[in-house]
Amino acid sequence: MLNGINIFIESVNNMIWIPIYFLLFWLGIYFTLKTNFLQIRKFIFMLKKTFGNAAAKKNANTKGAFTPLQAIATSLASTIGTGNIVGVAVAITEGGPGAIFWMWFIAFFGMLIKYAEIVLALKFREKNKDGEWCGGPMYYIKNGLKNSGLASVFAFAMLFSSFAGGNLIQVHSIASIVNDFVVLPEIKIAGGYCFSLAKIIVGFLLALLICLVVIGGMKSIGKITEKLVPFMSVFYILGVIFTLTMNCRLIPGAFVNIFSEAFKLKSALAGGVGYGISRALHHGIARGTSSSEAGIGTSPIAQAASVLKNPVEQALYGILEVFVSSFVICTLTALVILTSGIYDKNIYSKALALGANGFKISNLSEGVVLSAKSFATVMGPNFSRIFIMVCVTCFALSTVIGYSYYGVKSYEFLFEKKFIEVYKLIFIAVVAVGPLIETKIVWALSDIFNALMAIPNLIGLIFLSKVVLDETKKYFSER
Repeated sequence: MLNGINIFIESVNNMIWIPIYFLLFWLGIYFTLKTNFLQIRKFIFMLKKTFGNAAAKKNANTKGAFTPLQAIATSLASTIGTGNIVGVAVAITEGGPGAIFWMWFIAFFGMLIKYAEIVLALKFREKNKDGEWCGGPMYYIKNGLKNSGLASVFAFAMLFSSFAGGNLIQVHSIASIVNDFVVLPEIKIAGGYCFSLAKIIVGFLLALLICLVVIGGMKSIGKITEKLVPFMSVFYILGVIFTLTMNCRLIPGAFVNIFSEAFKLKSALAGGVGYGISRALHHGIARGTSSSEAGIGTSPIAQAASVLKNPVEQALYGILEVFVSSFVICTLTALVILTSGIYDKNIYSKALALGANGFKISNLSEGVVLSAKSFATVMGPNFSRIFIMVCVTCFALSTVIGYSYYGVKSYEFLFEKKFIEVYKLIFIAVVAVGPLIETKIVWALSDIFNALMAIPNLIGLIFLSKVVLDETKKYFSER
């Protein structure tokens, strides 16, 4: 029964996402051409502007706002997640090395989609009764398109997504990897059900931590993300650089593999080009969308709370966000896997059967196994386990924190602040029980919620595209 429901949900997902992929491509290309390849032409300017403003301090008149660093950190907290480690490995496993090419492809155009989202988020944002900035797709759909119904669809989908992909799946990932690292007895209850003590403890500790963050509000979220995101990013990148240094001679071959496999040129003679391309396209685009979240509409909710007043100035952070998430971190993960020497299907299948350096296949996804095995070729089995555990924990935790903010703002849009404490308590309760819940169906439901967010958001971007282009032209003409 459960398996049948899962198959049905996955079938619905496949149908829903086909038009969304088309719109993502079309919009990304449209904004890129209309802005004369802004992501390339103004890339150096963007780096100077974003890193310069990131250190800016708020003054006494900026109550209820994030600093530029806190805004992008909160946004990156949800964007940089387990998908940057596990998702890349899954994309390579299912779609081959060529999937990475399509991740780059969608991320390149996704830069301008994210840029457009943030321009509109700041253009149509508003302040609540507490003097805090509120923005995002629901606000620019309501205030820009004058369509409150479509805005509510996005907000409801965002609300449910905050419990699924932004909470339950993430804490389950943390608990699973900790459970495989820390051996503790299982607790048996009536009916023969068994629960891992390690997972119960992890759930309790995570719930306590998230409770402190959620109660602290946007100030607490901003302060934590601006420290956690740089730490976890630098920690992971240093580990990757160390690993790649040992395999540096294999890096050119990895890039050759990515480009040659993207179109399956070698397979063309065998008649397999159609399947190869479609497989690489599907998994590359799916992971690319998941990695950058461009088009989903989550990031603008955090970016809209920035202290910066000019929409374009803050939107430049959106380009940087996609660049860091998809081009830097995802590419580094892919290179580690492709230079490890274990990607070969026969070796990989054997690794899955035997277990990867102590990891239990029954508890962890194949993506974690492949990533762990790849790092272990240089770091060794014990240190690689610790490294992956720390990285997955930090990445997943940052996602939960980011989505807690998105969920609060979505609830506020729908119901103002009536009984908002109830939402916070439910969110914390999901964190506590998340490690004990099976997530197969939750993964599929999460994709549906993302689609229900993407559809109204993309409609808003299409009909408000002129606003984006006018703001862009005005900003750069003044300079």
